[in-house]
Formats: sequence, structure tokens, C-alpha cells
Amino acid sequence: MNVGDQFSFFEHDPQGRRANRSGSMAEDAVAGALRSCGFSFRRQVFLDRTLYRERRCVDFLVSGMRGFSAGLVIESKWQDRSGSVDEKFPYLVGTIKVGTYPTIVIAGGHGCKPAAFQWLRAQCDGVRLVHVFTVEEFLRWLRRQANQ
Repeated sequence: MNVGDQFSFFEHDPQGRRANRSGSMAEDAVAGALRSCGFSFRRQVFLDRTLYRERRCVDFLVSGMRGFSAGLVIESKWQDRSGSVDEKFPYLVGTIKVGTYPTIVIAGGHGCKPAAFQWLRAQCDGVRLVHVFTVEEFLRWLRRQANQ
């Protein structure tokens, strides 16, 4: 039996779908901000590998940004309510650090535990995990990048 088959009762998960819609809306907002600042990007791009050596799909791959000649990955993590987004941070960080692209993470919403957000920020190494931003911090940073 396939592992997914064992848990098929989770397939009808309106809360999970709501979280996906919220995440999608957050990604649309990031796309709009990138577009308005004149950056080229692709969404949902497969590149390098995850921590488990699976194909890695990233939210955004931005090109033409000063200081990131090979491209910059942006991962958007949004949680409106208490949930599992912060429980996924260790996997996200592990995947970023075994990858080949510099990455920034935008964490938004009120569902992320403050200690988890602080832990995520503490994982920045300036090479692979370059920055962890709130939405507001990201917008300020992006505006500065566009003005360079």
C-alpha cells in the first residue's frame, strides 16, 4: 500500500485548501511587487534538489537582480492562523542549504510562532539563506534593489 493511500481521508481538507489559497494570494502579491519594480522572474520553477534529493520546486526564480548573477530564489511562506508553516522551517532551511541558489524567505501572516520566525532568521548564512523578511521588510528591500 502506498503511504498516500493510507491517509486518503485527508484529501477533503478545507482548511488545507484555505491555506493553499492564502499562500497563493501571498505569492501573487510578491509577483506584483517584483513586476512593479521591473524584475524578471519565473514562478514554480524546478531546480536543484531538496534535502531528500527530490526535485526542488521554488516559488520564484528572479533574474537580473544586482548581486545575484545566477539568479535569486524567493520562497513565500504565509500562514493566517496557527498552523504548520513554522514546523516546515527546518526542512525548508535544510533544502536551501543543500541547494545551489541564494534564497530569501518571506514569512507572513499571524500564524507563525514568533520563536519559529526568530529561529528561521538565525539560520541566515548570507550565502544560501541570504535573508528572512516579513512582507513589509521585503517590500522595503525590494524597492532598494530596484533603485540600485
